[in-house]
Amino acid sequence: MVTKKNAQRPSPKSNKATGAKKKAATKQAASLKKAPKKKLLKASAELAFYCNDGRLFYDLKELAEGLMAINEATFYHHVREGNNDFSNWVRDVIQDTELAQELASTMEKDEATTYIVARLDYYG
Repeated sequence: MVTKKNAQRPSPKSNKATGAKKKAATKQAASLKKAPKKKLLKASAELAFYCNDGRLFYDLKELAEGLMAINEATFYHHVREGNNDFSNWVRDVIQDTELAQELASTMEKDEATTYIVARLDYYG
């Protein structure tokens, strides 16, 4: 029979797992702070992002500025269920898989812009 007192006490195994997760997260955060900033890649003319409204984006800064300026119809032309042109370009051309995954997770222009602007801090 489990008593109320025993049911409330966390098991030592769960405390170890929680502690290990916290330690890993702290270690990862420390390594990100120490890591040198990456250089912002600029795409060549052949690999630039060609927006359907005629705009061209060569790097993440231009993409962020462009997303702030384009209308919703243009955004949704490039972002639809099962395909995200911005995410694909960031992954394949800019070679930032982490940002590409974040972009793939959203279908909202403002949220996509926020992800890109936040990521620009990673680049020097």
